Amino acid sequence: MKIEKNKSLKEHTGFKLDIKASEFIELKNKKDFFDLVEVLNEKKYKKIIIGDATNILFLDDYDGLVVKNSIKGIEILEANNEFKTVKVFSGVVWDDFVDFAVNNNLGGGIENLISIPGRLGSAIVQNIGAYGVEVKDIILSVEAYCFETNELVTFTSLELGFEYRNSFFKKNADKYFIISAVFKLKNKPKDFILDYGNIKKNISDDTELSPLVIANIIKKIRNSKLPDHKVLGNCGSFFKNPVIDYTLFNLLKSKHENIPNYKINENFVKIPAAWLIETAGFKGYKEGGAMVYEHHSLIIVNFDNAKPYDIKNLSDKIIKKVFEDFSISLEPEVIFIK
Repeated sequence: MKIEKNKSLKEHTGFKLDIKASEFIELKNKKDFFDLVEVLNEKKYKKIIIGDATNILFLDDYDGLVVKNSIKGIEILEANNEFKTVKVFSGVVWDDFVDFAVNNNLGGGIENLISIPGRLGSAIVQNIGAYGVEVKDIILSVEAYCFETNELVTFTSLELGFEYRNSFFKKNADKYFIISAVFKLKNKPKDFILDYGNIKKNISDDTELSPLVIANIIKKIRNSKLPDHKVLGNCGSFFKNPVIDYTLFNLLKSKHENIPNYKINENFVKIPAAWLIETAGFKGYKEGGAMVYEHHSLIIVNFDNAKPYDIKNLSDKIIKKVFEDFSISLEPEVIFIK
């Protein structure tokens, strides 16, 4: 285990910004983590744990220890005709896990979560979701290390406090390190969640459905409108889709007849943040080296050697204008780190 000094984070973050960490370490296995714990017990570092940092915006050089989690491993624990339980370590690239599942004909929702950047640990922290599915829908338990008590703790899914792009771990970011998680996946499923986006439009009547087929359809849809963070720096969806009450929704609908919406319950409705941002005039808008992506307004990209505050200032402008136009407060999905 080697701690590097003055390490560039450009290739370790979604936005590909030219910033540095005063100290950096990459964990390759579970032993590396427990070696790190011994170091942390000797010296109280200011620290942050990242995977691919595809949900983080560092606003400046980080004066502390950046811990990159690359602990890999996927194994099937139990299996029957209906389900398989799969243990996945937290440093596994999320898409590698999805690929493993669908290529083993395992589904039940995970096929809808293809092509989301990041690693398993951050997927749990953020409770990532797409096309009608969230991580909370397929997870059984999480094993984590508590830095305060110096012990391993196992949480059931009900104890993880999952909310829309939120979780117990996001609220307690400095206290725990996620080691691994166990997922319950359907074995050779026949039923799929197809009512979101343009999934059905891409399925012909004679298509024989499987997790792999659904995953490939969704991957094609996503690739047509979302940039690859390895090519064009970004952190995926920059803002959460806001939920508003029907009083405000009906007022907005009287002014914008075709406003897209998704009913939550009898009292609340979800509005696509991308529609709000585009309608407010920001599609393709540039701030320094940052830009609202021209093919999808929910994405902010580093198109020309952006500085951190190019992205932050653009985000602030969007929030201000959307509130002025719609009385809706957009909340960033991306976490700002100073």
